[in-house]
Amino acid sequence: MTAHLSPQLRWVDTALEAWARWAHQGAQQMGWPPVSILGRLADEGFTGAAHTAHVPEIPESVLATERALLRLKAIERKVIVKHYVNWQPVEVSARACHMSPGRFMTLLHRARRDIGAYLEGAACLTRQEGS
Repeated sequence: MTAHLSPQLRWVDTALEAWARWAHQGAQQMGWPPVSILGRLADEGFTGAAHTAHVPEIPESVLATERALLRLKAIERKVIVKHYVNWQPVEVSARACHMSPGRFMTLLHRARRDIGAYLEGAACLTRQEGS
């Protein structure tokens, strides 16, 4: 994904890819597998289905990326989630968001830029507090 990005945004793309990987793995570890509760009841009975998994630790870098995402406009957040969590071609993601691929890419670029600015600001604050 990073080949077409400017060097200034490649690190943001890497942070978003790590966030999406954690989201996929974290959801499964928190007990949200592809099987519904009814499926678990059928497979494991009431006692087995009632067991919950532990909540996995969220790495600080993933948490910072999540905070940055929450500051975006809803449409930009939707584009980021479609692009990074679903891992689909841009044309498919754009169609799912009811917009043209060009509009999708514009929003994606703007969201990456804003996430990068937030993460850079958060890193500066962390360095200042550590001094």
